[in-house]
Amino acid sequence: MVDTPSSTLLPGRVTLRWRIGRLEITPFWVLMGLLFVVAGAIRLLTFARGLPYVINVDEPNIYTTVQGWRGLFEGPMLEGYPPIVLWVSYGVQLVTEAFGHTGLASTVFVMRLLAVGYSLTTLILIALMARRVAGEGAALLAAAAWGVSTLITQESVAALADPIGYLLLALTLYLALVAAQARRLRTWCVYSFLVGLVATLAKYPLFPVLLPAGLIALYVLLKEDRKRGLLYLGLMVLATVAVVLWLFLGYHVTRVFGQTQFATNSLKQGISVATFTAMFSNLKIAMEPIGVVVVMAAWLIGIAAYLYCARRDKPRLKLLPLALIIFMTVSYLIVSGLFTTTLVRPHDVYPVTSLICVLFGATVWQISQALTAQRPSSLSNALRWLPVAVAVLAGLLPQFIATAQYVQFSQYEDHHVAVRRWAQTMLDPGWVIVNGDHVRTFNTIFGGIQESKWFPWYKTNTIEEHTPEEWRAQDMKYAALEEWRVSALQATEAGKHYFDKLLLLRRFKAPPDNPGLDTLFYRLWRPQVGTTYALTTPSESPVMQINLVGYDLTDASGSAITTGAVAANDDLHLTLYWNAAATPRLNYSVFVHLSRFDSPAVLAQVDGSPSLPERPTSTWDEPTETIIGQPFVLKLPADLPAGQYRVMVGMYDSGSGQRLALPDGTQEIMLVTITVS
Repeated sequence: MVDTPSSTLLPGRVTLRWRIGRLEITPFWVLMGLLFVVAGAIRLLTFARGLPYVINVDEPNIYTTVQGWRGLFEGPMLEGYPPIVLWVSYGVQLVTEAFGHTGLASTVFVMRLLAVGYSLTTLILIALMARRVAGEGAALLAAAAWGVSTLITQESVAALADPIGYLLLALTLYLALVAAQARRLRTWCVYSFLVGLVATLAKYPLFPVLLPAGLIALYVLLKEDRKRGLLYLGLMVLATVAVVLWLFLGYHVTRVFGQTQFATNSLKQGISVATFTAMFSNLKIAMEPIGVVVVMAAWLIGIAAYLYCARRDKPRLKLLPLALIIFMTVSYLIVSGLFTTTLVRPHDVYPVTSLICVLFGATVWQISQALTAQRPSSLSNALRWLPVAVAVLAGLLPQFIATAQYVQFSQYEDHHVAVRRWAQTMLDPGWVIVNGDHVRTFNTIFGGIQESKWFPWYKTNTIEEHTPEEWRAQDMKYAALEEWRVSALQATEAGKHYFDKLLLLRRFKAPPDNPGLDTLFYRLWRPQVGTTYALTTPSESPVMQINLVGYDLTDASGSAITTGAVAANDDLHLTLYWNAAATPRLNYSVFVHLSRFDSPAVLAQVDGSPSLPERPTSTWDEPTETIIGQPFVLKLPADLPAGQYRVMVGMYDSGSGQRLALPDGTQEIMLVTITVS
């Protein structure tokens, strides 16, 4: 067995080398560069997913805790939480605010961007560890497994402690491997231990990362140099005591136990059958980012291949780094079993996935060695590539395809953002009833979307507990409801009658990967008068249809004009409700005319956009949307004689003057008759 890592992707091949000045480049580093670019592109295309809405419910807690430290937030905080990510968030908040970007979304954006860097650095460390165990081929497979995994992509770019933990675990173990394999670099075990302490401050359950460095220092003490060994162990003990004292006396870490009762109960019970059950469950979770069946098959066949190669004196995995990685994997799984016997959170288990990637790449390499013939031939050359091809096709390719789909989904606007920005543009501020998925949509602090209009919200999953009239009496104006809940209610006669009283303003479709989260946004009352007028657009091809579905007619005080009786010099306030079956190509204007029954002469008029300036008709792109028009004020002439008059409305192209027509060819709608007394 060779003591140094293989410099070729597979044995028996001469490695190409290119020199640029003093820099030497091999195919391994070229391929690593390509992997780095692919993994980086994946993460850069997905890290901002959902923003400015913060999907992850844990990210706001870190933000508000730091805000509390700064005296800017009063409310529950993460007492005793691992401090590293909080310190990072503190620094990010100061920097982003210095550049004029405030709020949760800005902080989360930068922290996720930093997490991209953590994840890519972890990828490099995984490759370096696998290279020390089995050479360059194993390194590329291990790095690819981490780089293209969908689950790892999702978790490793979160504004949480986890991406930092993944990086620090990999760095700690890499330093320990170097210290274990190179006697002249035994000092690195101290560096490994110090990085491990920092890792523990990032995620408390990572404390097993301290064990490999401690074992190396103990080996130096017992087998190599007693004085140096005592020095290493002494430094480790001093650093540990300092960190523990600070955690318990300065940082009050004990407060976190009150918030993680499941963990303290498990620790009190100690190691039990439940611990090992949880450990194997967590092992399964840790393998899922690559594929449980693929990893288990690689390991089992790899063990057989190792034994075969040992008998045939073929290249084998390096036992010392392999043993340290397996020891670290088992140690962390035992600890995770203690902490997760009653609650499993995948991102708490994924730190060990970095080591599973190393073991996966190493065992595939070992299988390849077993298939390498003593006398190479075309068949043997093809056979030794077979394990790599199977690993790529069965493990990495499905992950890459799933990740590519995830990248595509990440480009869609989050439906929470769509709802909130639409409300900002189209609605007057008011209370919103929310349920399920929209609990944080209007919550600036914990949802992240900052807009100028304030929409207070009330959470309930049973909107039917009050009638629409009762909700309005409590100042409620709108409701943002999950469509599946509405459909369940409308399946009953009472539910159908309930929603007939509401005005559906718009349906918001969730991203394709969350099809069950479609949203229906209602106003809690309908227009004063419902109508069914359809105006067509003859100047467009194909012909479009714009529907006038209702109107409100009120006086200056806001009271509904129900009898049609008004006086000269009164103001008529008219709000029109529109719907477009398809998106119009042109931006149309609305006219409102007053005329006598017996004469087409216009006695009073007002023209304008049918909706707000931000929503011209060319943006009416959702067939389910009811456009609440901007109010028109039609002022009656002071000398208007008593009698009956018509209020006529219509649409026209302001560029050509051409009007839209009703199906019978009429170019205006007689909306209402009024009587001037």
